[in-house]
Amino acid sequence: MYRMLPVIIIIGVLVALFPIIVGAIDQYIYSIRRGSSPAIEEVRGSEGIVVLRDTISSSTGSDTLAVSPGSIWVPYGGVFTLKITVYFKHAQPCPYSDWSVSYSVDGDLEVINETKGELIDSKTYVKEVVFRVLGNATITIIYSYGSGCPEGNEERVIVTVYTGEIKPATTLLENISETETQASTSEIYISTKGYIESIDYSRSVIIINGITVYIKGSWTDGVNTYEKEDVIKLLNTGVYVELLCHESGSGRIIADRIILDNTTLERLSG
Repeated sequence: MYRMLPVIIIIGVLVALFPIIVGAIDQYIYSIRRGSSPAIEEVRGSEGIVVLRDTISSSTGSDTLAVSPGSIWVPYGGVFTLKITVYFKHAQPCPYSDWSVSYSVDGDLEVINETKGELIDSKTYVKEVVFRVLGNATITIIYSYGSGCPEGNEERVIVTVYTGEIKPATTLLENISETETQASTSEIYISTKGYIESIDYSRSVIIINGITVYIKGSWTDGVNTYEKEDVIKLLNTGVYVELLCHESGSGRIIADRIILDNTTLERLSG
């Protein structure tokens, strides 16, 4: 009997610590999933679509909102499926069960189908929306934490949708060549990358590879919104950037996307 006593004590300690051990393992698995990029899935839709950014996500609180695609080019009149996923830290249902997922469209998109949205497991919510593309647009997706939830307020991302008659040459931003597209008016889309040669902060203008590029309107990084004055202050001479721009009717080159230190800024308007 006395020989079995240490074994009994060890078993008792393990039983007592079991909930703590399970909780620690669960938290470790969640931290790995949150820290890694969401799995890239093939975007469903019309032939000829070009994914410019696979996924965009937000994790300002404990949960993660991930939307795919993050940016896309679709032939005029074509369709694509937007997949909205929420990864919860805690299993559902939770005490703050009035959380919600919503989206709004700014531009020419037609909703032709959407799922109700459901939990595919206790920690993963999925909703899909099928859009028909009739013009350039942005889609704002918001996941609101439940009322009184101490884990966060909201997660917000913005998806950019482009359209036209002639698609970009490749799916990679750095390889997109000068491409003529047709939306409401004919525009030239140009991509370039390199080091900023000079900056005119008063005019919100940068020069890169000999090209004068204007920073105009309001911008977003998928979470925060910036005015052009805030964006230009983030830039410095000698900094490496990647740009997607368009040529205006007056011949000016206007920036639509800026990739800086793994941060992507998208122009919203103006």
